[in-house]
Amino acid sequence: MAISIAETLVGTLVIFVLLQTFVGRTYAVEQTSMQPTLEAEQRLIVDRLTPRFDPYKPGDIVVFDAPATVALDAPAIKRVIAYQIAQEMKRRKLTKSEMATRMNTSRAALERLLDPSNASVTLSTLERAASALGKTLKIELA
Repeated sequence: MAISIAETLVGTLVIFVLLQTFVGRTYAVEQTSMQPTLEAEQRLIVDRLTPRFDPYKPGDIVVFDAPATVALDAPAIKRVIAYQIAQEMKRRKLTKSEMATRMNTSRAALERLLDPSNASVTLSTLERAASALGKTLKIELA
């Protein structure tokens, strides 16, 4: 009897660790910087499988460990606003200065566009960035 209980506990622990590591994990929102999308004290279940098969899209919310230079103990949660633009710049090996010139804007303005903590990006700016890359901006309500 004690052996079957121990086997059940070990099996449960192994399944829990595998799920937490590869499938999904829970987080608590500790700050108000994501309001009104996320409120402080809300709990999130973060999918770890989808990003392996489907790239991030603007508007997605990602959870990541803050860089060592930032004094945060908890994971940071931020919006991905212009992820596809940054990826296309990288693919084409465009520097930020070259992209800013193509957009007819300053490098500082481009930095604000690519900054995941900046939630005040206009559609006009996104449209100019897409056009500078020979793309069109497509917006859908799903």
